Amino acid sequence: MFDFFLLAQEETIPLTLTVDLNITTADEGKLLIPAGSEVVGELRATKEGAQFVAQQLLINGETLSFNATSEEITTTETIRKGSNPGSILKDAAVGTAAAAAISAVTGDRAIATEEILIGVSSGIALNIGKRLFGSSSVDLFVVEPETDLQLTIDSDLVISSQ
Repeated sequence: MFDFFLLAQEETIPLTLTVDLNITTADEGKLLIPAGSEVVGELRATKEGAQFVAQQLLINGETLSFNATSEEITTTETIRKGSNPGSILKDAAVGTAAAAAISAVTGDRAIATEEILIGVSSGIALNIGKRLFGSSSVDLFVVEPETDLQLTIDSDLVISSQ
């Protein structure tokens, strides 16, 4: 797993999160969502920040509709011309558009493909690369899953007893 994600403005990448701990009712301690369940959604970046938007919850092979979001994440990393992409990308997963932005600013055309998360159309990434080519810096959103992706359920969730 990566320590953090880098996203460009207006970038969306698919992401599946794993529930680390059992989620139980406060009153009786009844198990609602077991550890190991998966939350399927997207990391979506706007001009102001990034946010995880959940769409599905996978519990013991059952798929449930799930409407939940993280807080908006506004932490950024400024990539400057002359920066070493290797040190920037260490322990990072990078969206396609963010990779294009890093490449355009640093001039490094060889960002490792295992670090890139496919999520944006190549046309958008190409436009970002063209727009930033020759720029001296670019700001990318930094999302740290261990601290930034606590979810708030935005609608009723019905789970059959387990």
